[in-house]
Amino acid sequence: MPETIEKEKTLSDMETPMSELLMAKIETAARRAYCYVVYFDVAKSTIKQMLEKFAPSRPADGSKGFIAYTNEKRRVKMKTARFLTRKLKLKEIGLLNDEVIERLAGEINLLLFGADWIKVKMLHGPEITEAYRDCIGAQSCMTGNCAAYTCLYEMNPERFAMLVMEAGDNHARAIVSTLDSGKRLLDRVFSDCELLKEEMRKYAIKQGWFYRFDDDPADCKVSCSTQNSDLTELIVSGLVWSDGAVPYMDTLKNALINEEDHTLTIFHYEVKNKPEIDDKTFRLETTDGSIRRLFCAVCGCSLHGREPVIEIYNSEDELICENCWDESYVTCDFCGTAVYKEDVICLTDTREDCCELCEEDYTQECECCGKVFSIKKAGEVSETGEGWVCIDCVESEEKGE
Repeated sequence: MPETIEKEKTLSDMETPMSELLMAKIETAARRAYCYVVYFDVAKSTIKQMLEKFAPSRPADGSKGFIAYTNEKRRVKMKTARFLTRKLKLKEIGLLNDEVIERLAGEINLLLFGADWIKVKMLHGPEITEAYRDCIGAQSCMTGNCAAYTCLYEMNPERFAMLVMEAGDNHARAIVSTLDSGKRLLDRVFSDCELLKEEMRKYAIKQGWFYRFDDDPADCKVSCSTQNSDLTELIVSGLVWSDGAVPYMDTLKNALINEEDHTLTIFHYEVKNKPEIDDKTFRLETTDGSIRRLFCAVCGCSLHGREPVIEIYNSEDELICENCWDESYVTCDFCGTAVYKEDVICLTDTREDCCELCEEDYTQECECCGKVFSIKKAGEVSETGEGWVCIDCVESEEKGE
């Protein structure tokens, strides 16, 4: 059964003439668009005259998303957004752009039709995958052909649902996660309609849920809609998963795998310091459904979010953390590769570190004193008929020492 939102006042509940209500809505939209002072005072009287001429109202046949008006001597109807641009010419006079007009049209439709204008439903299981495949709400990195990468939601129907709102041709979607505490989180809202984004968050507040209040992908801030809520509750554990079916996470980005039962735990950064969250965490930020856990090849700590991270170019292109680098590795001064300290060749004359591969090309062992020295700088060595001699031994021989 579709869920319903709280009934709001419609045109029939109000005594104020429709033309005045529309005028107030347009003025509010102009203020939000920061063009009130520049344009609205000039255009206000013209818009008011056109509203009085057209006498807009709700269509007699109840067609949702349309507005009725007088065209010469008969009543006709037109889609609300088109009425604002074609008849009131809000875009032509430079007052509002397409995005603001679309939002304004949604607000007017909500005024005309109330709760009947917005349909609300909650999807579960395979329905979520299909919604991603059909790009409900708006396109994202997980929609269309990438929908198969979101099957984590389908595999855990008791922990995930998708809230969908529909208003005419506009849709909005957001994942709803059931936390370990039993409370719910409304994740990032995807929609091409600003009004529906606001309605989704209003719905979450009415339900007493946590909700993501910013659409910026880099901003994972979450609000609490009730006073007794704590951001440390933003954790979902015991998830069944398979590699290739774990989606990009917008808010619960941090994750770890339970070694005992191989289940997945996801959580918000606000709970990263809880006792049950250890240093084996990683981030769910891939768009191909895979889990890429980046751990230090030496100590095994998680490298997600750590800077700097050093990459060792060997047969496995291993990564290590800064602490292990300082303790165990140096950089070859000749080729720049990482060298384990126990394997490094230290040149006595220049104090340079050299790997085994560069030893043959850039170093020699003095046949007199046995020191390994650099031959990369001209004039630092002298060659005899039997081998190489370091400059110190050459100078000593010249002095007769």
